[in-house]
Amino acid sequence: MNRMKFTAFPFFLASVFATSISPGVAFALTTPSVEIRDQPAIVNSTAAFVVTAVFSEVVSGFLDTDVMLGNAAVTSFSSTDGITYSIEITPSGAGDISIDIAAGVAQDTALNGNLAATQALIDFDTIAPFADAGPDQVVNEGELAVILDGGGSSDEPPGMVVGYAWTQTAGPAVTLSDATAALPEFTAPFVISDEVLRFSLVVTDDFDGPSSADTVAITVTNVLAVNAGVDQQVTEGETVQLNGLNSLAINGSITDYQWTQTEGPSVELNSNGSAAPTFTAPQVDATSLLVFELIVSDASGARDFATSFINVRDQLLTGKAPPLEVELVDNTVSSEAKYQFDLIADSFGLNTVEWYQVNGTGVMLIDATSVLPSFIAPVKTMDGSTGFEVRATDSDGLVVRAGVNVNIRQPLSTNIAPLADAGVDQQVNESDTVFLDARDSSDVDGSIVRFYWQQTAGSLALLSSITSARPSFVAPPIAAADSGSTLRFEVVVIDDAGFVDRDSVTVTVVDNGIDGPDNVATIVSTTGEAIGIQTNNGSSLVTLETSDPSSILDNANRPEFLAFGLIDFGVRVVPGSRVQVSFILPSPAPADLTWWKYSNADGWMEYRANFNATRDVVTISITDNGRADDDPTPGIIRDPGGLGPASAMNDTGSPNNAAASSNGGSSGGSTGPYLLILLFLLAIATVKRSSAKVAKLGVRPGFSHSESGSSLLPLCENPGLSP
Repeated sequence: MNRMKFTAFPFFLASVFATSISPGVAFALTTPSVEIRDQPAIVNSTAAFVVTAVFSEVVSGFLDTDVMLGNAAVTSFSSTDGITYSIEITPSGAGDISIDIAAGVAQDTALNGNLAATQALIDFDTIAPFADAGPDQVVNEGELAVILDGGGSSDEPPGMVVGYAWTQTAGPAVTLSDATAALPEFTAPFVISDEVLRFSLVVTDDFDGPSSADTVAITVTNVLAVNAGVDQQVTEGETVQLNGLNSLAINGSITDYQWTQTEGPSVELNSNGSAAPTFTAPQVDATSLLVFELIVSDASGARDFATSFINVRDQLLTGKAPPLEVELVDNTVSSEAKYQFDLIADSFGLNTVEWYQVNGTGVMLIDATSVLPSFIAPVKTMDGSTGFEVRATDSDGLVVRAGVNVNIRQPLSTNIAPLADAGVDQQVNESDTVFLDARDSSDVDGSIVRFYWQQTAGSLALLSSITSARPSFVAPPIAAADSGSTLRFEVVVIDDAGFVDRDSVTVTVVDNGIDGPDNVATIVSTTGEAIGIQTNNGSSLVTLETSDPSSILDNANRPEFLAFGLIDFGVRVVPGSRVQVSFILPSPAPADLTWWKYSNADGWMEYRANFNATRDVVTISITDNGRADDDPTPGIIRDPGGLGPASAMNDTGSPNNAAASSNGGSSGGSTGPYLLILLFLLAIATVKRSSAKVAKLGVRPGFSHSESGSSLLPLCENPGLSP
């Protein structure tokens, strides 16, 4: 019996266990484990990221609160199979992140608690990104697409630069295509001297915040000196000529002229792409201002501009507004100081005044419509000049303008502005060669590095160079009634620190006593005869002299005589263009005389020339920097020459086109007939000199007027500018 009870006990226990465990559930003796996977090694922002917790078997009871985080929080939690859990984690801020899953937070089917997971550690990138603003550059003024290069900016440890912020810190203000782009572009400003633009770049990555700033310097070089001609006051219906021939490419030659009207009643230029276009002044009720902008380009792609003011008045208005004269008592101010314009020698007495800034670092003008505006000087990292223009309108509505410069010192600078000296006022005869002279300009603590001349009043005069310290021009022809007319010129000087000063000079032109058309230069030859000289294509004489042929020491192949001596002229032209120069003679030239010229390269030679039917006008054509041009400067043609006997090889009396040898040899031909011609001409000259000190051209055949009294027929009507 006892044995029976003993043997029944195991069976009883088995029955008890069998009834206490749910059907289909296996009894497990293993403990589940868990791993943290897919965590990033480094994060550098507070953006959310996802990790996974993977258990070794199905578990239950695992909640988002069971994930223990350092410097982060669980923002999303899910599982589809009880084994793999997706956990979205968002960092709380800068700092390393730890992820822990403790033991026993989840149970398997046998109610076994999990083992603890190995801690996961994630580094937080606390190193700011690195800004690289690219290399310094040198560009030409007016360059259309200057690129700032922030593409070298980076982030360490490897991350992503997500933001760019460019700021201009110095130089004339420019507009960036996109100040938040890695590679923004801008158009280089127009400058009167080399200017340095400075830009600061700050970059950000996707968390760390801004980098330290990197800077880049863009030097804008002045390669073009643009001049749109003197401002004019004309009457409605007049033919008006604009003239940009005074413009100069400093390191090359101008390749393009483009005129655009920006103000006033619309007019049509005969050619907006020429250096000297014309238009007809429109009909106006009283007065109207036309403003034209001239943009020139050189072969390098550099561009610069200038403007021309044309006041048009109706036929009943005869008054003219006087030139506006503006000078400053002090033209220098320090960074962050207030500058008050303090004018002297002003001639405002006018109805309205308006000031504009035209170059330099941008400033805010206070009271810009008053005579004495002011501004706060910007902080400068280097000395420089800021240019302003003032427009004034008189009671008739005529507008005149003047320019001034204010020099701005950087905080530690003691630089002294230069002193411009445009020379003494002059009185000259029409057709005289006039020299402007700014060589006495000075700078006590440095040196003058650049000169700019511009005409501010009077009949247009083309200068041999607007950037020379001593340019020349030929005083324009004037009618006797206009004797005493004045031309006014201003010189701008720039020192080696970028400071500027201005000064003006007046040239009074008087009648030279030789009658002739108002658009023809007139001189007296060395033989006492009056000669007229006219150019075409808007070109103008910049030098004009007469001399004896013997003044040229090279006598190889020199003609036996020149009927009117040597005429040495210089002409300002569009660089590379072809110009016609006509000589109006006091009497018809004999059939066997032709044109001779002298060249330093080729010596004396006969040159192709065209005579009119009566042979009292002879015209030659010369191409700038061509074989006949004796001046290597682009835009300047020089040609000493005169009328002499044709060589023996040219017995038809027409000009010989071949250059004569400069290595010596006979001048050709029999001397007898030419000596007779010379004696005849000298006899005429002697008689004329005895009857009048200066010959009058008004009655000479070559100077007959058209009905308007202003045109000279031998010149081509529109020969064009092709070389």
